[in-house]
This record gives sequence, structure tokens and C-alpha cells, in this order.
Amino acid sequence: MHEIALVITTVADNENGRSLVKNLLDRKIIACGHVMPSGNSLYNWNGKLCDEEECTVVLKTSVWLGQMIRQEVQKLHKYEIPEVLLMKAESTPEYAAWVESEVSKN
Repeated sequence: MHEIALVITTVADNENGRSLVKNLLDRKIIACGHVMPSGNSLYNWNGKLCDEEECTVVLKTSVWLGQMIRQEVQKLHKYEIPEVLLMKAESTPEYAAWVESEVSKN
């Protein structure tokens, strides 16, 4: 089985998402990041229903870097309590090899 790690978070806007992805790419700890256009997040916060526009960011990295990426996203994030989800995903052997080659250059 060929696996990669996906780290998913939400950010306030496209600019914040692109900045986060570029920071991690520059450090060669992710192979790529995908910033998805704005959608609405509805949630309760401090007893109040919130309805906010947010962008979703999906970061692709090696399984062995997944926990570190999650911690880095938490450090860089502007939210008080950011959503930072880590999961393993099955991949084609070719895509998994590409991900590994991009993050193994450190």
C-alpha cells in the first residue's frame, strides 16, 4: 500500500491559505498544497452561532512528516483554535513516490 499524509485546515481567505502553503513549500516539508475557494462554515463559538466564509487548505506530505506539519500549521495559524486534521490517504505508487521525493530533499 502506498500512503501519503493529508493535513486539512481552514483559513479566513485565499491570501492566508496561499501564504501558509508557500511557507511550508519553501521549507520543503510538503509536496504541494491546494487552496479551495471560499465556502461557509457554520459553528457555535462562545454561545453564539457563527456563519463565516473560509477557504479550505489541503496539504500533501509524507506520512513520516504528518505530525510535524500539523504542529507547524497550528503555530502559523491565525485562529485561536484552528481546525488541523491529519489523515493517511492511499495513493498511486507514482504519486506517493513524487511526494516523498519533494519532501526528502531536506
